[in-house]
Amino acid sequence: MSILDLLAEHKVCRINLPTWSGTALTLECVARCSSPPEIEANFLPKTLPLDEINTSGICQLYFEMASQPHAVKTGISGTVGEDRLQLSYLEVFHPTQQREYFRVDTEVELEFKHDRTEAEAAIESYQGRVNLSGGGIYFPVRQLVPVRSKIILHLGFGDPFGKTREIAGDVVRIHRSRHRQQWVGVKFTQISIQDRDRIIAFCLSEQRRILRQRVQTIAAPEMISE
Repeated sequence: MSILDLLAEHKVCRINLPTWSGTALTLECVARCSSPPEIEANFLPKTLPLDEINTSGICQLYFEMASQPHAVKTGISGTVGEDRLQLSYLEVFHPTQQREYFRVDTEVELEFKHDRTEAEAAIESYQGRVNLSGGGIYFPVRQLVPVRSKIILHLGFGDPFGKTREIAGDVVRIHRSRHRQQWVGVKFTQISIQDRDRIIAFCLSEQRRILRQRVQTIAAPEMISE
């Protein structure tokens, strides 16, 4: 069965869209291939910034089926209204690691400290929204931590995923939001195979839960009209 056959029915996908600034914009959509090689991607209302998208660039479309990840490169052949793109299939590709694209906004329990070499370094706790993948985490802090700082973390996910052991990471990004909230991006540098697998499994579970909720919102009007 080809990748386009898998897309014959509506699939909830994550898509990387090329922008005029040269960066990729990641959004969720519901995609369907009704007339190969054309793929139609439907987005939630008011989430698709058409003026920012470079329609001559290449998109990367990701979806999961039977717990197996799939990835497709497409071009953009046109727009349909404000919330729909017409994509043209180019080729299948295989990212080297699942964590490159299974990233979710979710809630976790987090404990961290800033310097592994200081036994007395204060441990900070946080419970709330983060952006998480098997390769790193993006979360708010009370005080900004300089880029290249060392961070030690423990993550808690609740049942059935439990808690990680100690994870070491480097701060690779800092950001101050419009609401003056401060965020840091941490890349995991020392993590056990078991804990990475635990995080990826949690991300996959969360992605399925979130996208199941969204597919009804996006796809229902399209299926009703057919």
